[in-house]
Amino acid sequence: MQYLRNKKNSLGRPMVVNISLGGHFGPHDGTSILEREIANLSGGGFVVVASAGNEGDKKLHAVISGINSTVSVGLSSPDPDGDVIDGWYKNGTLRVEFCDSSNSCLSAEPGTSASGNLSGGCRVKIDNTATSHPLNGDGRFVVEFNCSGSFTIRLTPRSGTLNADLYLAHENGEFTDCFLDDGFGGFLGTVVEPATSPYVIAVGALTSRVGDTRSFADLGKIAYFSSRGPTRDGRLKPEVVAPGYYVLGPKAGSSGYIPLSGTSLASPVVAGLVALILEANPNLDVNGVRGVLSSQALSDGFTGSLPNNVYGYGKAFLSSFSSVGSVGSIYVGSLENFTCGLRESVVGGGGGGGGCNSASPDLYTALSALLSVAVLRRLAKRKLA
Repeated sequence: MQYLRNKKNSLGRPMVVNISLGGHFGPHDGTSILEREIANLSGGGFVVVASAGNEGDKKLHAVISGINSTVSVGLSSPDPDGDVIDGWYKNGTLRVEFCDSSNSCLSAEPGTSASGNLSGGCRVKIDNTATSHPLNGDGRFVVEFNCSGSFTIRLTPRSGTLNADLYLAHENGEFTDCFLDDGFGGFLGTVVEPATSPYVIAVGALTSRVGDTRSFADLGKIAYFSSRGPTRDGRLKPEVVAPGYYVLGPKAGSSGYIPLSGTSLASPVVAGLVALILEANPNLDVNGVRGVLSSQALSDGFTGSLPNNVYGYGKAFLSSFSSVGSVGSIYVGSLENFTCGLRESVVGGGGGGGGCNSASPDLYTALSALLSVAVLRRLAKRKLA
């Protein structure tokens, strides 16, 4: 990240960085080491866009509010390698206990750690030493276990009334209690780091292709896997959503194309839009870019009332740069026929219906490559002039 910021400064040009990766081991509040680095480097035409994550259909996040007595949270893991529970809490200290289905348990008091085997042979480690974590001052505990089965984690306050968030960092299991439905068929609080940073534009994925054996939803609806907000500290995420289901791209090392799905495919679409925004106003920071995206994002019958923690501010779209600045003939609407034509030739047919127009989720299936080409061509013309 520092290299990219230095390159941006040496070139004297704005820069958008796409990060199509993330994870669930961390505070989910913008204070992780990577998110702090992004915050330090952000601003002055340097903007980071990141994929929101692909765990929106998984019960990886448990929320417990107002803990003043022992609370039990169930979880299951079919993977023999087990999982890691990353727990964060505020306003006190707590005792952590991990038990298997036979009620064989291991526990750790505040400020201590413990390790051992449960009666069934499961190896468990509990680190409950961080009652005030250096990243943010919150309490943190980590439970590692290396077996499959059904388990219970018991949290007992030793001081204060606690609010806790638990994450299954390796995504090998799911919580059976205390998860939050989002009302759209998914689960809240599943956005990955670093997309949880306030200095990052987080992007969710739309169902951008239907009508084949890979179909699971309606065209234009949120992809079933797209991670949902909010962040642990309650901020809206993702900012916007873009096409990210069954996207075709060139296959490395051979001819032809390969279909992929994920918010990693949606994030570059928005990175391309941000590149155009920064061309119009090279000095915008992430809040300025967020303002442009939120003011022009689309809503429809799928999105419901906006903003929300599934679609963010809506479906990413740029119809005008009037709120950003003049960029001459660079206008996203002028790319519509080209992108739609490419979509029809590459994806084929009607792609499940709905056509291709300025309100269609198919408009940007050509991904950010088209938008980046437009920006590079414009910059080249300026240099020649």
